[in-house]
Amino acid sequence: MTVKANMIHPSPKTARPLKIAMVVRLYPPVNSSGAKRAEALSKYFARMGHHVSVITPAKTLADGELTEAIPEGVTLIELDRRGRDSESRAIGAPHEPLYSESRSLKRRFKDIVMKLFGQLPDPRVPFVLSLLSRNLSASADKAFREADVVIGSCPPWTMLLGAMIVKKRYGVPAIFDYRDHFADNWEMPGSRFAKWLERKVDRWLISRADQAVAISAPMRDYYAAMSDTPCALIMNGFDHEKVERAKLTTRVVEDDLVRIRHTGIVTPPRVPDAFFKALSILKKNSPEKACKIQIEFYGYSDVFRVFIKNQYPDLEEIVNFNATVPHHEALELMHSADYLLFCGTITQDNASARGVLTTKIFEYLGTGRPILAHTKLTTIAAKLIYECGGNHLISDRAEDFQKLLSSKDFFVRTPTFVGEKVMTLTRESQAIAYSDLASKIIYSNKSEPNHA
Repeated sequence: MTVKANMIHPSPKTARPLKIAMVVRLYPPVNSSGAKRAEALSKYFARMGHHVSVITPAKTLADGELTEAIPEGVTLIELDRRGRDSESRAIGAPHEPLYSESRSLKRRFKDIVMKLFGQLPDPRVPFVLSLLSRNLSASADKAFREADVVIGSCPPWTMLLGAMIVKKRYGVPAIFDYRDHFADNWEMPGSRFAKWLERKVDRWLISRADQAVAISAPMRDYYAAMSDTPCALIMNGFDHEKVERAKLTTRVVEDDLVRIRHTGIVTPPRVPDAFFKALSILKKNSPEKACKIQIEFYGYSDVFRVFIKNQYPDLEEIVNFNATVPHHEALELMHSADYLLFCGTITQDNASARGVLTTKIFEYLGTGRPILAHTKLTTIAAKLIYECGGNHLISDRAEDFQKLLSSKDFFVRTPTFVGEKVMTLTRESQAIAYSDLASKIIYSNKSEPNHA
């Protein structure tokens, strides 16, 4: 894998520098998988010579660990709830995600609200409404006034509302970027009424965008059918520069242990039951092999912890739970793992479940380590892994995992493999496609970009 030069040479469509404003909730310094798409897009937009401003709520520890660097060349504008200039600070209680094992009173209250009203009650509403204020931060006002295009990132849905407000107030075309479904999200709680209302709001929002972008074909088709607004497919990817840098600093421990690692959060519907069942059988039938396996979880792992405790307590001695680590360290852990555990979808009952294609799978593929993918062979994640080649196992059957775990080859570290297909999935290529799309939208709205 080769790291390219600092300046990307844009295609002829995007040769003229654009002024791009992005309204997002998650962005560095917060360490979150939800921040990686906006972070990488802004980074490579700036490399292409575009002027990029990211307008985002100021963060605290409630949003996640503040460990990540701001991409060079990007103007970061952090605002408080009233639209005034602010900055992220490592204060307050730590982030407490859904499905936490020991829930605080605040988390319990949020869960009740979400169960009744879904995703609609969002604490970022004041931040978004502040974009209408006459007292809006001068730096944010300037970024919006000069912008050729504004990009809103969902979730949460309120960032799309923010992009819509900017479009109306400043007369700039808007792109709605769907990292995940808003309405009909298969993993998010909400009453039947809340789900119905979310669909109404989602349809109302997207009908006011100039362009929508989705990260998978099922998600694209879902939003394309919702309104007349065109919806394009630009998948997630991996930042090849970060992956390569982490490879250079990775140290592989040479001992008798086989380390299977999972990074990041997972929701209950994606717990790999068949994988754990196979491990339990191996431990019962071949304890001498099982004791050579170490399962390591990094990040918010309460869902795994509770599941193993209740369903497979015999596995507790070979499982380690670790705190969230900075992104660079997470990539090092991927590189040095013997196997990477991927927890995909099993159900394909709706477009949201069929359309899951997370950043994690791209980073796993980018590191070139073998993947143990717990998902159905018919999912888009399974098809992507298969197309990229490599020594992976894709299954939702305990028998398949048991066969691999029992084999001699499983305990021999395999070479890293990064095929040609993988290198077409970089964040850089994603940003170039996005830039071309933005340029097309801008020039269809006016003859020249806004350089006021």
